[in-house]
Amino acid sequence: DYFNCIHKDDLIRVKSEYKKSLNKKKDYFKHEPYRIITKSGQEKWVLDYTATEIDNENCVVNFIGYIIDITEQIKNQEMMYQQSKIASLGEMLGNISHQWRQPLSVIASVATGTKLKKEMGILEDEELMLNLDNINKYAQYLSSTIDDFRNFFLSDSQIKKSVNLH
Repeated sequence: DYFNCIHKDDLIRVKSEYKKSLNKKKDYFKHEPYRIITKSGQEKWVLDYTATEIDNENCVVNFIGYIIDITEQIKNQEMMYQQSKIASLGEMLGNISHQWRQPLSVIASVATGTKLKKEMGILEDEELMLNLDNINKYAQYLSSTIDDFRNFFLSDSQIKKSVNLH
């Protein structure tokens, strides 16, 4: 009957853990955290510790155990994870702004200087072309930093690596 209380997305895993412990003839086991649905329809995260009473024919006679409601801890972990993501995003935006500040300053200086010289009538065509090339060069640099950041985040999620857990 207890299996009917377990959230459908966790049921297969919980049953598998249960079967493994019985196959290993363990008289005590602990599940990984899983969700149950209460009578009122509320979802709760739980951790359980269970002892099994097995008769001479290796049949389960009884389960004795206790369940700990860890819903608040799970919610706190999720909140901390979200806060960590927001902090990482802020750090990334700080890095982007640092990367962009100097090229934007150069673009603004070249554009302002060019405009001032044009207003004063002392701008040579050759200098105008050089300044426009510089503005374009720095604009291209800014564009490439966007690609660098995008590729950095995409590459981590798309590359599969083998890891030796030892």
